[in-house]
Amino acid sequence: GSGGSELLAQADLETVRERVGWYDLQERLGSGAMPDGTGIGVLQCEASGAGNSWIPDLDDASRYGGKDFTIPFGNPTTSSHANTVATGFYSNNGSIAPGVGNIWLYDANTFVTNGYLNLGQASSVPPIQSPDESIRVHNHSWIGQFNNGNDNLAMRRMDFMSIRDNILVVNGTNNGGSASHL
Repeated sequence: GSGGSELLAQADLETVRERVGWYDLQERLGSGAMPDGTGIGVLQCEASGAGNSWIPDLDDASRYGGKDFTIPFGNPTTSSHANTVATGFYSNNGSIAPGVGNIWLYDANTFVTNGYLNLGQASSVPPIQSPDESIRVHNHSWIGQFNNGNDNLAMRRMDFMSIRDNILVVNGTNNGGSASHL
C-alpha cells in the first residue's frame, strides 16, 4: 500500500517545517492563526519531459482533491518530477501551504515564449499580465539556456513580470550539470 510513502512524506514535511521556522511561527501566532495558503494562487512551471509530461498526478485526490487546476496550453501527461514539486508546494498532505487551491500549470517552453514572458517579441511587447490576480508565487523547477543571447532578456522579462505583478518567483538551479541556468 501507500502507507510507507505517506509516512515518508509526513517525515519530510516535519523536516521542512523545522527548517523554515514553521513551528516558531506557530508558537508566536497560535495554532488557530497559522496561514495555510488559503486565498493564494500559485503557478507551477516545469520542463516538458518524454510524452509531453509536465504536470502532477491530478487524479491523486489525497494530494490534490478540492484544488482548482488550470492548464492554459497543451494536453500534458503526468511527470514524477512535477508531482514531487507539487507535493511540497501545495498538496493537501505534504505542504506547509495545503490551503492553496488555485493552481496554474505551464510547461517551460510555452511560459518563456508566447504563453507568458513573450520572449522573442519586440521589447515593446511586455510579458502578459498574470492570468489570475490571486497568483502570488511561481515555482520554476527547471533549468535551461537559449545559446543565442536571449538568456539575459528572459531574466529581464521575468524580473519585470515579478515586480509589475507583485509575484515571488522561485527558480531552480543547475545542480552541477553542464548547462547554464536562467
